[in-house]
Amino acid sequence: MKVSIFGLGYVGAVTGACLAESGHEVRIIDSDEMKVSSLLDGVSPIYEPGLQELVLKGIRSGNLSATTSLEKGLTDAEIILVCVGTPSNEQENSPNLEAITRVAHQIAQHLEKRSDRLLIGICSTVPPGTTKTLFGGVFNERGIDKDRYILGFIPEFLREGSAINDYSNPTRFIIGTEKFEDGQFFGKLRPELADRTFVVTTEVAEMLKTVENAWHALKIVFANEVSRISESYEIDSKSVMKLLTLDSRQNIAATYLRPGFAFGGSCLPKDLRSLNYLAISRGLNVPVISNILESNQIQISSAVDRIKNYKPSKIAVLGLAFKANTDDLRDSPSVQLLNGLKNQNLEIIVHDFNVNPIKLMGTNKLIWNNVSKQFNRLEDNLYDAVLNVDLIIITQYNRRYLSVIDDSKFSGKVINLVGL
Repeated sequence: MKVSIFGLGYVGAVTGACLAESGHEVRIIDSDEMKVSSLLDGVSPIYEPGLQELVLKGIRSGNLSATTSLEKGLTDAEIILVCVGTPSNEQENSPNLEAITRVAHQIAQHLEKRSDRLLIGICSTVPPGTTKTLFGGVFNERGIDKDRYILGFIPEFLREGSAINDYSNPTRFIIGTEKFEDGQFFGKLRPELADRTFVVTTEVAEMLKTVENAWHALKIVFANEVSRISESYEIDSKSVMKLLTLDSRQNIAATYLRPGFAFGGSCLPKDLRSLNYLAISRGLNVPVISNILESNQIQISSAVDRIKNYKPSKIAVLGLAFKANTDDLRDSPSVQLLNGLKNQNLEIIVHDFNVNPIKLMGTNKLIWNNVSKQFNRLEDNLYDAVLNVDLIIITQYNRRYLSVIDDSKFSGKVINLVGL
C-alpha cells in the first residue's frame, strides 16, 4: 500500500520504517526540515535500537521517504496514519490536540481535491471520541461526503528501547472503526496479523491505548509502594514481587481484571487494611494502596445511587454473599448495598443460591441478623424472586443470574453490576 504518515517522531519513524520493510511505499510528512533531511540522508532522526538499519534500508530500496510538502506527501496515498504528538496541557493535564487538529484540517483540504476514497488511521494517543468528533467534525464542516473517506483508530503499543521488536511481534493488532466491515481495509496494513486482529469501535480502541499506559504506571507504583513497606521491615521486596509474578492463574492473568461489582470477603479487605497499617506504622505514604478500599467503597455507593435514580418501589437483589458459590457474608458488597438502600421505602426481595440462614454460624450469623432487617424476604426460588419487580440487581458473577438478562420478560429491568 501507499502509506503517508504525519509525524516523524518515535511512533512515526518506527512505524514508517517497519512498514517500508514490509514492502509498503511509505512517505513521512513533518514540518521539521532537519528531521526530514536526516531521514532522506538515511539517518534516523531518533535513536532506537535497530531503527537506523531499517531507515537506511528503506531509503535505499525507495520504500521510505520524507517530505515537508503536504502535496508531495499525500499524492496517491491509499492510507494516512496520523502519528503526531498529543502532549499534556500544563494547567489542566488534558491532552493538547493542536497538532492533531491541524492535521485534520490538512487532510480535509486534501480530500477536497481528490475523488477516490481515502483510509485515515489515527495512531496518536487521544481521548475517546476524538476520531469521530474531531476528524469527523472537521470533515463535516467542510462538506466532505462520508463516502470519500474511512476513519479508524489504530493504537500503537511500542515501547521506546524495544519498539522494533514490539512492532514485529505484537500480541494483537487493534483496529477501531465506526463500521465493523471497515476493519478489513485497515487490515491490509498488517495482513500477517490476521489471526491476531481485533476490530472494535473507535472509542474502545482510543480508550484502550490510554488505559494500557495507566495500567503499566499503576503496576510500577504498586510495586514501588510494596518495596517501601517491605524494606522498612528489612524484607527483600524483589523476592516478594518475583514470587507474586510466578502465579499466572491469578496475579499475572485476566483474573480480577474484569469490570464488575466491588470486592469483598474475608481476605482482600482485611489484608489491604493490614498492609496499609504496616505502612502507617513506619510513617510511610502509600497513596495507591491506602486508597484501594476507598475506591472499592465508591463502587458500592455508585451502585446505590444508580438504583435510587430509577425510583423503584420493588426490587430483587440477586446475590447476598460476597461472591458466587459461597455463603460468606463477611465484607460482602451486597450487604453494604442493602445497608445503603435502607430508609428508601423499598420492597426488597433477595435471592442467593448458597445462603441458608439456618446453617449460618459465627460472624456470618451476626451479619445475617443485621442485614436481614434491610430487606423484606429471602426467596428460595429465583423465578419467584424476580417476578413482578421494578428492578433486578445482579451482584454476583453467576451464570444462572446472568441468564436473566437474556429473558425478554425482564427487558429493561436488569441492572447488571458484575458485567459479563
